[in-house]
Amino acid sequence: MSKTVSTIEADEDPVLRKPGDYKEKQVFKGRMLLWLAYQSIGVIYGDIGTSPLYVYSSTSEAPSREDLIGVLSIIIWSLFMMVTVKYVLIILNADNDGEGGTFSTYSLLSRYMNITQRDPREASLVQMKRHMSVNLQPPSRHARHGLESSKTAKRLLKTMGVLAVTMVIADGLLTPAQSVLGAVQGIKVVSPNISKGTIIGVTDAILVALFLVQPFGITKITVAFAPIVIIWLAFNAVFGYTIWPNMTPAYSLPSIQDARSTYISVHPEAYSNPFFNAAPPGTIYPSLVIAILAAIVASQAIITATFQTTSLGNAYGVCVMFVTFFDTCMVSLVALFVWRTSTFIILLPWLIIACLDGAYLSAALTKVPMGAWFTLALASVLAILFLLWRFGKERQWFAEAEDRFPTAYFVAKAPNGQMKLTDRFGGAPLTTTRGLGIFFDKAGETTPIVFSQFVLKLTSMPEVNVFFHLRPLEVPSVTVENRYTVSRLAIPNCYRLVVRYGYNDEIMSPNLADTITEQVHTFASRVVKTERDDGSLEKLENAYAHGVIYITGKEEMKIKKSRNHIRRIALWLFLLARENTRSKITSLGLQTERVIELGFVKEI
Repeated sequence: MSKTVSTIEADEDPVLRKPGDYKEKQVFKGRMLLWLAYQSIGVIYGDIGTSPLYVYSSTSEAPSREDLIGVLSIIIWSLFMMVTVKYVLIILNADNDGEGGTFSTYSLLSRYMNITQRDPREASLVQMKRHMSVNLQPPSRHARHGLESSKTAKRLLKTMGVLAVTMVIADGLLTPAQSVLGAVQGIKVVSPNISKGTIIGVTDAILVALFLVQPFGITKITVAFAPIVIIWLAFNAVFGYTIWPNMTPAYSLPSIQDARSTYISVHPEAYSNPFFNAAPPGTIYPSLVIAILAAIVASQAIITATFQTTSLGNAYGVCVMFVTFFDTCMVSLVALFVWRTSTFIILLPWLIIACLDGAYLSAALTKVPMGAWFTLALASVLAILFLLWRFGKERQWFAEAEDRFPTAYFVAKAPNGQMKLTDRFGGAPLTTTRGLGIFFDKAGETTPIVFSQFVLKLTSMPEVNVFFHLRPLEVPSVTVENRYTVSRLAIPNCYRLVVRYGYNDEIMSPNLADTITEQVHTFASRVVKTERDDGSLEKLENAYAHGVIYITGKEEMKIKKSRNHIRRIALWLFLLARENTRSKITSLGLQTERVIELGFVKEI
């Protein structure tokens, strides 16, 4: 069922934008909230929960009792300050409509500050909430003006956001090898003579099996993994039952230590596998099974391999410390420009947390020569690729903007009723191509570039034209009543169909043409009933009978000769990457016998 918006609209009618088209924060309550929390255990806590498998072996060689107590103290207070205070109490409140992460925080800032450029086709779907200058305190107002007017500052913020993403990816590459190898090495406790080749072979088999189950979907996987993590965390708690008396106030602070620290302090040679060596008698086999299963849960990332967890530990974690520092800086800006918190209230907490980040980061940087250089180099390469892609897309948007104008700008109706180009484009009459033409465009609301190119280059138009816009929403599904919006443009026999859909909805299907025609036909039937009959319904039926054609654009990019050498290299790399992306026809899954791909060239 289609929804009528207006009979005749301007090409950028704001009525086409519903409140639900804007990104909104999803709120869950009751059973759904509990269910999602249960599922999250199988994804979130698997990674941090398996750290006992390798944390001590990655710290030092055969640590002393004092070292163990110091390391444990650092771990406990780091978790409290960095996780509980910084992330849970502060950073989780800086969400971008429910999304988190450094880049999401950057996106949140970009809605309150003019620090980024957007695709004109999608800019209207972003709700800008920039506070007026008079509503900001003078220090915040001056700081925002300085950031918005400085190209260097804007590039720095963008680079920080991108680096945070690539650094998480780079460190994530090591998660499977670090976690699974740490678990499988527990076999050495049972069989000390087992070879490294056997351990690596078992690890590879587990990781292959892990990725083979990925097609089942994240929901099914998390439901299966959550019980494993719960049991694993219970094992960690039970193994430390002997030290609970030491945690009472009657004992001094140095006596507070966990089971692994206690065991290693008595048996320093056990530092490489403290979890399994600390297991009570008779529990080593179930501990090994649960540890391996928990490590599998923690390995939802890309596979890498090496020979021992100590080497991996040296490469692991440096990027994460950079990300935590970036988070501190980004959230401080959010507090200034989004929450409008006083600068003096922000300064001291930022200084304390930044010093903590700096201390951890400086300590982590000592691992760069021992393997951490790999993750830093990988993150840098990925960041360069991301930034090159963004740079190229911005140049592409500028080039495409030259052809983005309303249909009435280049098409008009002659006195004899025939369609023609406007005088600014020569005034040539347009021939009519038999059939119903469906022109594809993204979520925008302006005239598709492929339509203007089709008309201007071929001086022709199909009998009936439909501008087909796909607008994805961040909801599971959109009801049929709210899915389709049809409107008629100023030129005759030209319609716009906006399809809103959720991530569980299937829109592209073999009978797509029938669905589009049905929606437009329903709209045209209503127009006939409410207004005079101009023959549009009959023309639509005739055009459909003559055949339906899908018209997509294939944009060829060329670099302007005026570009300097550095920009030419950057744009050449962008075009190289662009050529290796999936084609529109493949992505849309259209029937190839009905597709016309119109090529045109733009200079960037």
